[in-house]
Amino acid sequence: VSYLIGYCRRSSSYTPFPVTLPVEQDKVWTITKTATALKIECNGVEVLNLVFSESTKDNCATMWSQNVEQIKFSKYDTATDAYRQQTGSNVSRSRARNSNLSTC
Repeated sequence: VSYLIGYCRRSSSYTPFPVTLPVEQDKVWTITKTATALKIECNGVEVLNLVFSESTKDNCATMWSQNVEQIKFSKYDTATDAYRQQTGSNVSRSRARNSNLSTC
């Protein structure tokens, strides 16, 4: 399982998560974005905490510190069943059927 976050990595290829994902087949992804970081959890386990200012690309913080107007899942995503934004929060959730989720 891998991810791609534009403007924050030198490579434009998908990167494996830095930790092992939970083993459950059904996965609930929680994505939290602030002005300084993007945090991704899978079934309550933090799998990525990207601090924009620590990126090797200069424009990561500039691009990702802006307000979010929309989130897109790849057209190749075959694992996501649903997406729900929590009202009044920066938290979004995605439910995946299996561990083949390649977009986050």
